[in-house]
Amino acid sequence: MRVLIADDDAGLREILKIFMARMGHVAIAVEDGVKALNQLEKSPYDILITDADMPEMTGFELCRVVKDRFPHLFVIGLTGSSRMLEFDKAGAHTRYQKPVQFSELQLAIENHFEVKRAAAG
Repeated sequence: MRVLIADDDAGLREILKIFMARMGHVAIAVEDGVKALNQLEKSPYDILITDADMPEMTGFELCRVVKDRFPHLFVIGLTGSSRMLEFDKAGAHTRYQKPVQFSELQLAIENHFEVKRAAAG
């Protein structure tokens, strides 16, 4: 699967890219929501992992746009603040408090696509 990561923390972006690659996914990482939208317009993705607080466009704003323009994307929100419920309102499928356990991300991705395959099939 193709994963797009949007986070302004360069270290976390790199760690998430490595983790997604180890899961067998192709991961691209960008530093803000505007760049994420540009990337989504250029190439198809299956998963979006987005931070809440980024320059140019917040993760919440990104989720709202993605929900309308790319409804097939599985969206995971990450935040270091107490504003987790805003991801629900913005249309994210699930959200986690930073620091997130990578095993939780893996389980969420596997469960989502397992359910999707079962429904299709």
